[in-house]
Amino acid sequence: MEAASTLRHRSALEGLLDSLRGEGAAVLHGRGGIDHVVVVPAGVFVVGVHHDGGRVERRFSGGWHSRVEHLYVGGRDRTASLAELAEQRNAVASALADGFVNVPVAEAICFVGGLFAHPLRVGDVHVVSPGALVELLRAPGGLGADAVARVERQLALALPV
Repeated sequence: MEAASTLRHRSALEGLLDSLRGEGAAVLHGRGGIDHVVVVPAGVFVVGVHHDGGRVERRFSGGWHSRVEHLYVGGRDRTASLAELAEQRNAVASALADGFVNVPVAEAICFVGGLFAHPLRVGDVHVVSPGALVELLRAPGGLGADAVARVERQLALALPV
């Protein structure tokens, strides 16, 4: 039953992202071990998707001079997922290193089923619900339609299916 629910949520999120194509976005699903790569006028977003439920929060540990941010969902420490996403972001940035170095590459982690008081940032990572992800991706930016298409082609060639 849980697998069916996860598949339903995954399909719904893919549908939400695909709907942005009509607004000029380019969307790649399941490339190079990355859940989604979305190219929009604001740049490239590497999107990780998790299906954890419960309250999504940022917590801190350490002292005043050595504060460390952590990501908790439903009381479980999910900070390790941020490191995985950083590796995926680096792979995308490497794929763009030849000719697209000025294109911003950002990270977003979407918790389907997570309870948010508001979208968060943990380090440089946007931590969002599906609806907040779509709003984030709609932000204005400097990439025109031709640049979005060129970046999409480069990523499609560089990231294996």
